[in-house]
Amino acid sequence: MSKKKYPPYHIYPGTIDSHTHLLHMERKGIDVKSLLEHLKREEFSYILDAGVHENDFENRVALKEHYPDLFFSAGIHPEGAEGDIRARVEVIKEQLKNSSLIAVGEIGLDYYWKDRDPLLQKELFAAQLTLAAETNLPVIIHNREADDDCLELISSAGLPRGGVMHCFSSTKDFARKVLDLDFYISFAGNVTYKNALDIQEAAAYIPRDRILIETDAPYLSPNERRGRPNHPGHLGYTIDFLSNLRHENTEQLINDCRRNFRSLFLFGE
Repeated sequence: MSKKKYPPYHIYPGTIDSHTHLLHMERKGIDVKSLLEHLKREEFSYILDAGVHENDFENRVALKEHYPDLFFSAGIHPEGAEGDIRARVEVIKEQLKNSSLIAVGEIGLDYYWKDRDPLLQKELFAAQLTLAAETNLPVIIHNREADDDCLELISSAGLPRGGVMHCFSSTKDFARKVLDLDFYISFAGNVTYKNALDIQEAAAYIPRDRILIETDAPYLSPNERRGRPNHPGHLGYTIDFLSNLRHENTEQLINDCRRNFRSLFLFGE
């Protein structure tokens, strides 16, 4: 029996992608400029390109000329916890002066890889949380197998705008604690995987006014596109899965996520 084939794009008008990495897509062979033109024709909505280090800022921001509703964040991923952290965070602080920058991130903790120093990760994370508090910007949190430490640092940071737990990969109980901090929770293509039962339980639980969707492209393609580089044109598969899981129609879910994106990142505009 031949494997079922799926179209390369599955897009609903008005969809937002609250977390993606456009330059990483280029490295995977995706023509990002053509992709953005296609998304415009399909009436895709907001896209947020998330930063992971300080070295590619100008190339990222230059892509806005191809997509007006493209926004950016600046931050250093926990995998980059090395070097002169104070000096590197100062670079991020300068980048945040750009008007297209609407969040600090992707920042956080990742304890999956055992060869990375958790103390340095915490130092980097805390410095960037302080930066978010000083600049009155929301944060985009990367959390992998670090629930307790992540929650402790966020709780003590005094964040005026809160933030989002991106690519949620924990439990319903952790989701409840995150929601108690007035955070949003975002789901990527991994929620569609058959063994992602904890993530699916959490996704069914999140209230309508706190949910976001993302690709984390070019990573975490939804189940129908596994084995291929991910991009925002695949979000329809994740939307279909979540709307079925949550017993909501797709239009309602899309509208909720777009409204939540505006509330978190654009002051509700």
